[in-house]
Amino acid sequence: MKLSLPQVLDSTMIVDFRSCPQRFYDRYVLNLTGKDKSGDLIAGGAIAAALEVVRLGVYLDGKTVEQSLVGAYRAFTKEWGSFVPQETSAKQFGRCWEAVEQYFKTYPPKIDELQPLKTQDGKPFVEFSFACPLPINHPETNEPFLYVGRFDLLGEWMGKLVVSDEKTTGQMGSNWVYQWDLRNQFMGYCWGAQHYGYKCNDALIRCICILKKDIKLAQAPAHFPDWMLKRFEQQLVRDIQKMIEHWETDTWDWNFGNACTEYGGCAYRDLCVSTRPEVWYKHYNRAKWNPIERSHDPLPPAFFSDPDLPQFQVDALEALHEKQSSATEGTTEK
Repeated sequence: MKLSLPQVLDSTMIVDFRSCPQRFYDRYVLNLTGKDKSGDLIAGGAIAAALEVVRLGVYLDGKTVEQSLVGAYRAFTKEWGSFVPQETSAKQFGRCWEAVEQYFKTYPPKIDELQPLKTQDGKPFVEFSFACPLPINHPETNEPFLYVGRFDLLGEWMGKLVVSDEKTTGQMGSNWVYQWDLRNQFMGYCWGAQHYGYKCNDALIRCICILKKDIKLAQAPAHFPDWMLKRFEQQLVRDIQKMIEHWETDTWDWNFGNACTEYGGCAYRDLCVSTRPEVWYKHYNRAKWNPIERSHDPLPPAFFSDPDLPQFQVDALEALHEKQSSATEGTTEK
């Protein structure tokens, strides 16, 4: 049975494909996900939910920040759920909530240089979503691929129309402000806003850096002229063409480079170091990424594991892998 190729794509999916087609296959075609959700994603999601509630409270309902923080705390707590971070992590519940309060002390909504655009009925463009058809059709449906995205705010800053998004991190180096000028995510936000009729060529990225003993805030502008946004779309189409070729031939390339080890290591490493990757499918959940809702839709357990593989072989392969993993711990790339 041939598995389906996603028709709706977002920046994360495209960047994953560029980084390693095999990871794209594992994550978005096989729909394999880790057993546990990333603590960074949980903390970032809780902070984002709180910021949204405060902005809507101030800009739409006319509340004060203090009044809006009451509802924001409820949203923050709901998003956080029962997650218990490691003791060594700076992103503890209380520290992350403190970051929300610090954000609005640094950027008071009423006098913030960044102000949201509003619709004719007064609704602010907070959590701006877009879904744009691309000039390339899906091989199964013969309908256009869709490129989608959602950013925190569409507004005006320093006399410019900007897309704005917050980034939550645990470190912020001296080069943080210089890393956005070629970032696919923000090019896509401007490109999407232009498709909806907003002449936007600029982004404002705000950083919330959560440390154990401090909370740091910073912001950085990025400019994307029209020729760059055109290049973005052309590259996007070429990437999808390559994606279709991989899907049609059922051959997905490996990176064999930095993608295997960056950000703490690829979640699909076990599959790539095994001659029988299907043995490892049972160690993953299955959920289909919904880029429009930005959520995972649960799926039945992996149906492509090999039922004919004797259990003693499975046990032997797992034992061998554990031995290999232990032998390589602490080594560094030269």
